Amino acid sequence: MRPRFLPSALILIFSMSASGKMTPVTKISPAPDSVKTELDKKILELSENAKILKGDANWKALSRMEADINALRKESPRQKEDQEIYITTVLLVMKEIPRPPKFKKEDCEKYKTSILAGYDPQHENEASPGVSKGLEVLAIFCR
Repeated sequence: MRPRFLPSALILIFSMSASGKMTPVTKISPAPDSVKTELDKKILELSENAKILKGDANWKALSRMEADINALRKESPRQKEDQEIYITTVLLVMKEIPRPPKFKKEDCEKYKTSILAGYDPQHENEASPGVSKGLEVLAIFCR
């Protein structure tokens, strides 16, 4: 006897309130690793757009990206611990990048050294993935 397969069906997910009322869930949260994936995509977009955009437009794009990622983090469920650390580290490194008018391209090596000293003061290991990704953002503005 062959097993019978049912055609795919629509599955409804319900949420129960404190009063016991069940309501259908219309918004499903993104997959647990989607915030990290979205962050990496946005950094790649920033890198590609930096070749096209000039001056303040790149800095505005960076600020918009940070705001988007922070908003996505608030809307999304908590990520796996290693991904939370990665996301937090990238965002902290990006905050350490001076913004105009304080940012000067000739000081990029000083910025990089300062960031590395803050996250790996002994310089014993390679920078963590989050620090490396944050340094990629710095490199975008140092070109």
